Amino acid sequence: MWQAPVYTTGLGLVMTGTYPLSYTLPTELRTGQYTFLLQVDGREYAYPIDVRGWKVTTRHVWLDKARYDRQDQLTATAEFWNESGTPITGLRLTSYIFTPDDGEVLNLTPPVSRTIDLQSGLNVITVTGTFSTPVVGPHRLLINVGRPTWRVAGASAQFDVGSAHIVDLTTDQGDYAPDAPGVGQLDVYGFGPTQLVVTATNGSTLLDVQPNLSGFGTLTFTIPTTPTGDYLLVAHSIDQFGAIDQRIRAYAVPGPRDTQAPQLQLTYPNTDTLITSGVQTTTLIVTGQATDNSGAVTVLVNGIVVTPTASGAFSLPIELTQGTNLISASAVDAAGNTTFTPIFPVMVVPPRGFSFTADQNVVDLRQAMMFRTVLTATAALSDVGFLQLLPTTWVTDVAVSASSGVANVGGLDPTLHTVMWHGDLIGGQPVTITVQAIPLQTGTLTQTANIYWGWGLIDESEPVTVPVNLTQPPRRFLYLPLVTRESP
Repeated sequence: MWQAPVYTTGLGLVMTGTYPLSYTLPTELRTGQYTFLLQVDGREYAYPIDVRGWKVTTRHVWLDKARYDRQDQLTATAEFWNESGTPITGLRLTSYIFTPDDGEVLNLTPPVSRTIDLQSGLNVITVTGTFSTPVVGPHRLLINVGRPTWRVAGASAQFDVGSAHIVDLTTDQGDYAPDAPGVGQLDVYGFGPTQLVVTATNGSTLLDVQPNLSGFGTLTFTIPTTPTGDYLLVAHSIDQFGAIDQRIRAYAVPGPRDTQAPQLQLTYPNTDTLITSGVQTTTLIVTGQATDNSGAVTVLVNGIVVTPTASGAFSLPIELTQGTNLISASAVDAAGNTTFTPIFPVMVVPPRGFSFTADQNVVDLRQAMMFRTVLTATAALSDVGFLQLLPTTWVTDVAVSASSGVANVGGLDPTLHTVMWHGDLIGGQPVTITVQAIPLQTGTLTQTANIYWGWGLIDESEPVTVPVNLTQPPRRFLYLPLVTRESP
């Protein structure tokens, strides 16, 4: 692997320039197309390179017999052509036998593992040995020539063990309705007289014949579809020399299919529910009813399994925390039919309250009036809101202050002064919001305040009225001299 040099600034930037790259190919390499890979800025550039190295082709492979017994001796001859101009020395020759259906891999006895040289041109190699296989049927001999980590050449040949074997055992369907017609098929391959038997797990023999095989053959038979249940077909073949092969096939005759979902309902909670509690966690008993026409039904409440009673009633304690909790249930019957309830939110909030008052029972025109709101909660509440609307025709110079949180006066409606506050409540620590305004006219001003506790909970205060009177002018006094007269 080669990497371009980078600047010493520490940013990892590649130095620009022209860089010649060279690579010496290994002395031992097969002929073929290889790839030179270059990665630049996350992109890859592939350059194919044709290499003219070793090239060995397999010309022919043959066995001493077309058919073998389960315990037998085998001799194979393979022809390899070395197209290179020079010998290839020090190669390892190995050979194995593969049994049918990706079964056991067998070694010859003695094991084939020796060092050979491939001369330029034709090379004839012979392997021999005995083997013992647990099954009959098509086997495959593999011959490898190569290095420990890669193969230079190889040859394979297929051969039969035994005079007959089962190719496949099938049914025209996997599931059958009760008493519906069913057909099974047995595919075999072999030569000479062969006994073929197919039985079912209900004890019946479906096929028992002894044909004289001359290659591939197909036989059909009727399979039982009553009573309902799961069945296995077992096929055996016994060739003229006693070699046995076996295949198994499953099918089913299910009863009437249950497609009706269970009946399920939650009796509590069955709507949006509010619970007032000052503790961090509280327990809610969820109750409901679940029934099914097939009998057994399994219920899950918030993923917890609960078994209904014989009448279908169920209950389960669920731990709730402060804030929003979601309650739902599902029911599933033996056939896999499932019913779900709606999701019901359960809000747990601490005890809370507020007061909304006016500091004065009556004010004079142009005299400041004060409204005071006190919010309380026994435990923490987040994102509580406050709203008070004062008509612009009634008051001016509106200001708001609060002992905590954020308060402001704004709004887009030119006819109203919108007083807002939002913040958090800490258990046992009241928050006081004070609103001050200057009246512009006489009469009676009526005000309310809205408190937004969260989770859609809104409280509105009782109306508070404040009479506004015309300012009385100061009294003026006229002082006159006092005259007294004496009596005669």
